[in-house]
Amino acid sequence: MANEATPAVVVPTTEVQVTPTATLTDQQIALAATNNPALSNDSFVLSGKTYKYVHLSYDYYIEFLLKIKPLLAAVVGTISTKAKATVKLPGIELSASPMSGVVDFCSGDIPDMVRIIVNNTLEAEGRDAEKITVADIKKVRGVTPMKLSEIIMGQVVYNNMIAEFADFFVQSMPLLKAMGILTQPTNPQK
Repeated sequence: MANEATPAVVVPTTEVQVTPTATLTDQQIALAATNNPALSNDSFVLSGKTYKYVHLSYDYYIEFLLKIKPLLAAVVGTISTKAKATVKLPGIELSASPMSGVVDFCSGDIPDMVRIIVNNTLEAEGRDAEKITVADIKKVRGVTPMKLSEIIMGQVVYNNMIAEFADFFVQSMPLLKAMGILTQPTNPQK
């Protein structure tokens, strides 16, 4: 039996440099450690009730992320266009037009995303019995997709989702290239 040499798998490495950008306050540290809504300075009003933004729990984060996929697809599409690269992500149709992604985002699951945000806050406050449904949100008089989108974008900003997703994408580029998911166009003049 002949020994066949197995080809070496080459995994591209990237060097990640972490530089502190600002000193956190004691309140910010406590909020990050506890996710206590009482420590959050960010809030929104829905149906006359004020809710504090808190970091989404893991399960709510995943559920929220799946629903905000059209907006993230627009962000990745825009980044790849600016980088003059072609990106193919299975299950996600990328858009080079941020406006197209925003329209897709607004036409989707907006009330359910607000439900996620509200219920996440209620859970963090220990008020699980007060959880709301999508039907509850749709019953609110004067609520529009744009007003609900403001609440959603507040959560996106609070969780720093766009920057985290963009950073993850940039850090993943060498691996995506190695896997053939990301290709840079060839320049025939070189």
